[in-house]
Amino acid sequence: MNQVLAQYYRIPLVKLVGVEIQTDVLNSLPEDVARTRSAVAFEKTPEGKIKVAMLDPGDLETIKFLERYLQKSLEISFTTVDDLRYAFSMYRREIMENFQKLLEEQLRQAQRLQVSKASDLAKAASELPVVAIVDNL
Repeated sequence: MNQVLAQYYRIPLVKLVGVEIQTDVLNSLPEDVARTRSAVAFEKTPEGKIKVAMLDPGDLETIKFLERYLQKSLEISFTTVDDLRYAFSMYRREIMENFQKLLEEQLRQAQRLQVSKASDLAKAASELPVVAIVDNL
């Protein structure tokens, strides 16, 4: 069915699941805009065009909006809901990686403190930068 639609629109059907999308290309279109327009920037061509995958490549209003927003020529591709969801999850990847690094660092610091008494517990709690973890939430 998807291939039929791609042929109807005379554009390629692109699979995004498992594709590594460069952060700068992905972030050229903010997540809220991408979700609202059901479109995601996934590649930059050597000529400077941005490849955009859309659920509805017949939505000319969205295509014009994206061209104005990105200030680049676009190459439009058709994609599926699952592929688009995967691409949307890539927006959260960097946040999750930073959060994981922060937690690992906090665990290493906690292990170094080696609490043995109740009085040491209060001191250890004050030395752990819990605020950094909460700020990242």
